[in-house]
Amino acid sequence: YHDRSDSEIARMVEAADARMPEITRLFGIESQREFKAVIVNSSGEASRAFPTTTKAAEEGHYFAGFAFGEFDQFVLWGVNPSSFVHELAHLIFSEAVPSPLATAPSWLNEGLAVYFESGSGASASARLGNRSNPDDFDAIRTMNRIPGLRSDIGRFYAKAGSFVTLMIDTYGVGTMTDLLQELNTGTRIGPAIEKVYERSLDRLDQEWNFALFDIPIPEPAPDIALS
Repeated sequence: YHDRSDSEIARMVEAADARMPEITRLFGIESQREFKAVIVNSSGEASRAFPTTTKAAEEGHYFAGFAFGEFDQFVLWGVNPSSFVHELAHLIFSEAVPSPLATAPSWLNEGLAVYFESGSGASASARLGNRSNPDDFDAIRTMNRIPGLRSDIGRFYAKAGSFVTLMIDTYGVGTMTDLLQELNTGTRIGPAIEKVYERSLDRLDQEWNFALFDIPIPEPAPDIALS
């Protein structure tokens, strides 16, 4: 239910359809499922339609939509092509990683949605916007859930999108596909990263800090053999 013209809705859907081949290629699936989008018009409607998150996020109306993978449906506030693609990417993620054994961290799920939302060709640095202080960002290994404070949410999404972009730009789309498939077997994110990327998650984070902020990557500690 919406107060926008059918042509506006059609243009938004057409824009998302144009991105689907790229999205499904990365997720490693040929999606044949039908998804439903529910459009709401106001903050009041959004408050009733969106799930309860945190009071800080609700008061700031920070979220533009929510995806419900188990129902193949998402709810979107307004007619916004970028947000439409973002929520659609979440549904495809649920289709690509359906195993109940899988435990994908929020930084990966949200990072991929941001990657597609704002155009996959955008650079990692562009996704940070005007955020240029490395101390503003948490270590990626701690970003397993979206934070509760409104002041932290923007930084979370900025780093998640930037980090995932750097992973794909550096190691390729196919490697990200392999990671999702490994997660679907039930492997935790740390061991999955080490298996697919042949380095630790912390090492990838160091590479992100070096690429974005020129922070030197520490040399690995030498192995000391016991005689």
